[in-house]
Amino acid sequence: MGGSLRKMEMNVKSNREIVVLVHGILSGPIWMVLLDRRIKESGFATRNWGYRSWLGGIEPHAQRLVESLRSLEKAHSKIHIVAHSMGSIVTRVALLHHPIQNLGQVVFLTPPHQGSKVARLVGPMFRWICPAASQLSDHTGSYVCNLPSPDYPFGVVSADYDFLVAAKSTHLENCKDRIAVKTMHNGVLFSKLVSRQTIHYLQHGSFLPKA
Repeated sequence: MGGSLRKMEMNVKSNREIVVLVHGILSGPIWMVLLDRRIKESGFATRNWGYRSWLGGIEPHAQRLVESLRSLEKAHSKIHIVAHSMGSIVTRVALLHHPIQNLGQVVFLTPPHQGSKVARLVGPMFRWICPAASQLSDHTGSYVCNLPSPDYPFGVVSADYDFLVAAKSTHLENCKDRIAVKTMHNGVLFSKLVSRQTIHYLQHGSFLPKA
């Protein structure tokens, strides 16, 4: 009985908090469904936010995310964010334009904070339809490489077998905690370990120590 009451109290508290999930480039909310479900099962309310990641640049995507975050500010005591790949950069730009007073934990999954070699190589070919690809280049003069570092703490999950974003490109100032997992760039979205670590970070502001 006591355990059930504590679980109910935890769920009520968590549901006053919401986790916004932000997918990466050339994908959509469907890629985040499994992670979304696991976070929801832990007691949090969630919003699996979507945008047309294959069209336009990062700034318009960020502005749409700002509008979504604004709609949640009064209804929830805390807004947490879990973002994957380019979604991490969209999140950074959104929070740069619209700092959130009740911002909770932020987790970036395989984020191209220092850009991507792949984006540098293929971005120019798709610039006319997807300028965001070029903006994610690891060239020192690129859009992403010249963004200011966040002024809020965050956690980072990198993938050991990531051929799109090198581990060193996920590094950034103000990183509170970071872990590397043995999976691929998109594999982090389906990994039970990553889900467990992400939920722990949302609840405690740190990842679980290695066993």
